[in-house]
Amino acid sequence: KVKYYITLEEVNLYMGTMLSDNWPDSLEKGVRTYVIEGVKEEKTMYQDIYTILTSDSNQERDSSASGFADFEEFTGTVTYDSGGEGYDVTYSFTEYARGMKVERKLAADNLYNIINRRGKGLGTAAKRSKDKLGVQLFNEAFTTVHGTFDALSLCSSAHTSPVSSISTTQDNSGTTAFSATAVEATRILMRKYLGEMYELLSVEPDMLLIPLNIEEA
Repeated sequence: KVKYYITLEEVNLYMGTMLSDNWPDSLEKGVRTYVIEGVKEEKTMYQDIYTILTSDSNQERDSSASGFADFEEFTGTVTYDSGGEGYDVTYSFTEYARGMKVERKLAADNLYNIINRRGKGLGTAAKRSKDKLGVQLFNEAFTTVHGTFDALSLCSSAHTSPVSSISTTQDNSGTTAFSATAVEATRILMRKYLGEMYELLSVEPDMLLIPLNIEEA
């Protein structure tokens, strides 16, 4: 959950106040074009890789339940399986902010609606910040714990099961260099992911998240 605020005054700033002396072109007649956003606004990325939920609480908690083991041949006696609850994880929400404070004289005297258009820039910065925070989970997937159920990094060689009878760990931290062959090999490995009772899951990998330097490949 990320909050951001766009305000024109009475906000503590990182870069100080917009003053008339620093924005002389906005007060001068005869300027044909005043470019505010010089870069085309891109589509948000985090909406493609996350399910977006809302919350009115300062934190939320998720729980999980294990599946059931595979069926056995019936020989006159049924083996009963209770399953059970799995790991819990609690999400505590961090608040983010950025403001813009404007000298009243500049707001009153500017000729090209600069002040109101600068507010849009804060919205663009908020979108960019949310995307950066969204991909942080994947950029640090091999090194940092971000609320995973078993308190290990997202990509780990030793993911555990909460079921006491399951001592086997699982590895989802491949290190093969990127290639078409490696993608297919990884897809096959992901299709073999097992659940908390060591049962086969129905995993269908369908997305690649890649850095800019291998986009062409």
